[in-house]
Amino acid sequence: MEWIFIYSALIFCGALLSTNLGETIANALGASEEKLSWMSNVRTRKLGAMQLMLLGGFIASIDLFWIQNKYMEYSGITAASTAMDIFGLNFDTTTFVGDLENNNFFGIPWGFGGMLFFIIVGWFTLSIKAEPTASWVDLFLKLGILSSGFGGIVSLYLVYIQTFVMDGVYSLEAAIIQLTIFSLLLAFTSLQRMKNEGIWVDNKLDSDPLYEKRKRRSSGYIAPTVDSEE
Repeated sequence: MEWIFIYSALIFCGALLSTNLGETIANALGASEEKLSWMSNVRTRKLGAMQLMLLGGFIASIDLFWIQNKYMEYSGITAASTAMDIFGLNFDTTTFVGDLENNNFFGIPWGFGGMLFFIIVGWFTLSIKAEPTASWVDLFLKLGILSSGFGGIVSLYLVYIQTFVMDGVYSLEAAIIQLTIFSLLLAFTSLQRMKNEGIWVDNKLDSDPLYEKRKRRSSGYIAPTVDSEE
């Protein structure tokens, strides 16, 4: 149960930083090139916020997958999962994973599917952050939007299943994953808008030759040396 607070905090912080409030928070924390540099730029702040959401969503997916595996192993558990009423909705993960007909998507457990989703989208995000001026960035942004959009459609399908097929039985872990997917969709859309409006590149950040040196130094890069005797 305590894990739910950890990944919920990661997702909430990431979602908050990816919005316009992120700039206010960055200014309040005194973000600059020397301190919290990833928050001082709109693009890097949004990408960093998405990494927080991706990490939280991945942990939430592991949690849901673990609960389902334990249920199948011990034929029913209650201590490892959440069961509560929120806004009049019945959140009971044990009952949710115990429905053998609806606890999967075409044979793929919901938790495992979430893990795959966050790995794929995480690869897009990390690639874009590592090389923001590469020629394939626009393609990866579009793939991120398409992947998140597909995840959103699957999430809505799961809500339909829980509401009408399972008679209003929901999973808090699954709901957190669904909210994360929609937050990522909004973040990818915001990044694509920045790219289209021509405000994607930060001239100081992306053109500063010292930035590349610092990047190489932090990654363990060793510059080749020329033998003076030659």
